[in-house]
Amino acid sequence: MLTELHIKNIAVIDETQIELGAGLNVLTGETGAGKSIVIGSVNLILGERGGKEMVRHGEKNALVQAVFSDIPEQARALAEEYGAEAEDGELLLTRQISEAGKSTCRVGGVLVTSAAMRELGGFLVDIHGQHDSQALLSSARHIDFLDSLAKDKTNPLKEQYQSVYETYLSLQKKLQERTENEAQRQERIELLTFQCDELAKAQLSEGEEEELIAEEKLLAGAEDILRALSDGYSVLYEGEFTAYDALSAAARCLSEAAALDARLEETAQELADVVYKVSDIASAARTARDAVEFDPQRLAAVQERLALLSSLKRKYGGSVEAAIEYYDRICAELAALTDGEESADVLRTRLAECEAELAQAAAELSAARREAAQAMETAVAAELCDLDMEKVVFRVGIEAAPYGKNGVDKVEFLISTNPGEPVKPLSKIASGGELSRIMLALKTVLADSDAVGTLIFDEIDTGVSGRAAGKIAAKLCKIAKRKQVICITHLAQIASAADAHYLIEKETSATAASTRVRRLSDMERVEELARILGGLTVTDTTRSHARELLAEADRLKQTL
Repeated sequence: MLTELHIKNIAVIDETQIELGAGLNVLTGETGAGKSIVIGSVNLILGERGGKEMVRHGEKNALVQAVFSDIPEQARALAEEYGAEAEDGELLLTRQISEAGKSTCRVGGVLVTSAAMRELGGFLVDIHGQHDSQALLSSARHIDFLDSLAKDKTNPLKEQYQSVYETYLSLQKKLQERTENEAQRQERIELLTFQCDELAKAQLSEGEEEELIAEEKLLAGAEDILRALSDGYSVLYEGEFTAYDALSAAARCLSEAAALDARLEETAQELADVVYKVSDIASAARTARDAVEFDPQRLAAVQERLALLSSLKRKYGGSVEAAIEYYDRICAELAALTDGEESADVLRTRLAECEAELAQAAAELSAARREAAQAMETAVAAELCDLDMEKVVFRVGIEAAPYGKNGVDKVEFLISTNPGEPVKPLSKIASGGELSRIMLALKTVLADSDAVGTLIFDEIDTGVSGRAAGKIAAKLCKIAKRKQVICITHLAQIASAADAHYLIEKETSATAASTRVRRLSDMERVEELARILGGLTVTDTTRSHARELLAEADRLKQTL
């Protein structure tokens, strides 16, 4: 609900503050007083285009501010997306235009684009007038209006459809990705399978390479070791003239000398010890020689294994440890690519099954909408008849559309205003007053289901008088029981039905003109209604008629 409207330096309005309430708020004033400027200011708050021509002459900036309370949930959620929050349940919208034409929009103090403000405004206010665009003229929203009218039936069916539709889109995406990536995926599986098999067969273990290198060195030198040990043993103990024989002979000689010269006993004993030592060394060399095994086959096996390890190191990270880590990693990747993944054929089957389920859900939703469309056509026709527009034909057009989030229906409201003419889209209706009355009929039917809290009707009384004016007033009062209604009118019958009556008046001096808006007291209302009824002259008769209209309006509102 629009509770406050502050306008400053817009056209002939220097500054005015309007406080609005629930129910029916009526604005009246003489022609040229500035009623269209007030509507234009509201349009600015709703994100409509505004240029420098709207800035009051001689001023640097124009400003419009609007405070809304009882914010609809859609508007609240959208404002939060912009980073704005309602304070104490109220949301402030601000629009400023500089003398250069630069426009600044803010929601709750947060800077937003005019497009964002326009989107938000669509959930706050509907303006119905000859030059205004509103939700009911947007065919894209007609399906929402139809669904909301029969929400007890359509909402469960729509939820069911949308649940299946989300699954359908998910399967479509999976199948597309699988089809597009199948060749690459298959190539990757083949590569990883080969690498996993190669590394698995290798049975790598940490520390194995170092052990093999040591064994290879031993096996590769076995022949040389055997020859060296044999030669050494032969020289020491087994040849024709050995070191042992020579040393033994020398030891005997020294022993003989020591027997004659006691001074040589120690030397002779030392040489005897050497002989014994050489004997031990020769025995050890023989044992070592006899233990040497020369195994060419084992050497070949060890060298082949080392060559394999070298090859795997080059392929998989530069070391045996890196190759082991790589093996663990690709095993996990291969499992992810092959385990639990659905093939393209399986996905196609699931998609076909889901599409059949989707078609059934869409058909049930469409049937409910067609039933609701008939009820809506009947209800709107009755409202139009009450407004003396019984010749107007209203239809809810439903055409088949591709699968979408709202089903397979394209909904558009269609109107024929003259007998014999085909129905046309609602947005093609040219007459502002006629369109406003059609909107009034629609809004009467949709009042309980439409979340927008404020309706503004401009030029609703164009070409209307007498009995039709009274019926329009009754419809406005009926809607105002559930919505805030703001109406600019030239008819006393409509003005008399107001819960709050505002006067738009222009004051002119020798140098400037200024428009202001003020709420009328009960006595002032009588004078204003008398002016509307009597034109230039206000008489006791027109005042009496004004009082009668006010009394009649009070009786009408008590019956609603």
